[in-house]
Amino acid sequence: MSDINENKTESKLGAGFAGAGGGTLLAIFASSMEDGNPLKLWLLYAAPTITILLTAIWVWVQVSLTNYLRDKQVKLLIENARNHLENALENNNTSEVHKDKLRSELEQLELITVERVMEQVKSLGVVTTVDIEKKYNHK
Repeated sequence: MSDINENKTESKLGAGFAGAGGGTLLAIFASSMEDGNPLKLWLLYAAPTITILLTAIWVWVQVSLTNYLRDKQVKLLIENARNHLENALENNNTSEVHKDKLRSELEQLELITVERVMEQVKSLGVVTTVDIEKKYNHK
């Protein structure tokens, strides 16, 4: 199984435990209340809904944290590569042929960076003027 599939399985499993654990604790807490307590019935009825809510929150937190850490790692790698390329270009001992190759690599890195940012913007569902023009000119 790939790392991505394993992470998804672990995330679902962890979310299930978080939700089930929270719902179970709530049900145990409610069961320990006196029978005449009106809150007891409400907590027992709410336990399944709270379980689902806790699961959703747990999944959201995991996905957000994973995305944040991945983006931070990618930014550091890009910054590191850019610094190495720029330092090599500034090196007086680097031949012009090699500098041409390094400039090409730097341009590719810039394109990758821009494409990555554009993918992130598109994933947000941001509507651009190009999208609007396509929609209305596609008659």
